[in-house]
Amino acid sequence: MKIMVIGLGNFGTALAIKLTRFGNEVIGIDRSRHKTESIKEYVTTVVTVDITEASAVAQLPVSEMDVIVISIGENLGDSVIATALLKDNGAKRICCRAISETHFSILMNMGVHHIFTPEIDAANNSVSTVLHELVHTAYVISDDYKVCEIYVPKRFVGLKVKDLTLANHGLKLLLFRQAKSELHPQYMVKMIFEDMVKDYEEILLKKDDLLVLFGCKKDIDKFVSM
Repeated sequence: MKIMVIGLGNFGTALAIKLTRFGNEVIGIDRSRHKTESIKEYVTTVVTVDITEASAVAQLPVSEMDVIVISIGENLGDSVIATALLKDNGAKRICCRAISETHFSILMNMGVHHIFTPEIDAANNSVSTVLHELVHTAYVISDDYKVCEIYVPKRFVGLKVKDLTLANHGLKLLLFRQAKSELHPQYMVKMIFEDMVKDYEEILLKKDDLLVLFGCKKDIDKFVSM
């Protein structure tokens, strides 16, 4: 895909690099030459330009892009102006970062295809890892449901995966990640995981194994707190 990422702060830079690594053709754009220079070796190309200038936007290959991501995270006005100019220049699909509820509402009214709130999402997903020691990562799906990657609770260590009786707790096992240690140069031991979606029922659970669970927030929280 041809993707344009506008706004090369920490989030925009990380996103542009990751999209490039997935084989996409990525153009990174920012008004700061320092930011475009720092990323140019990791994306397809970069352009140093003020995206709020109509004449500058008109020179960009806007209509050729499959997706344009506006990741400006400091200035609501710049984000809104950029969105309007890109739409005027034939943008096919715009994904835009919102930095407040007001910003979110404005973007919705402008007909932006997808609006994301990385700071809020990261905070929501971090709550479980802060409150529960067993939670490795968490992904909030809705107000009621989430997916959690948790270490095997002590009470289950030594049992088989089939003995977890997760259904009794209202939970579903999506993925079993079996922990395996790997010896690296300089005698460093790194934990790696073998991901399994089936044929894991007879495996004996270890404390470093990970269970990827789906369920109601209250059921998962209760399970990891028992």
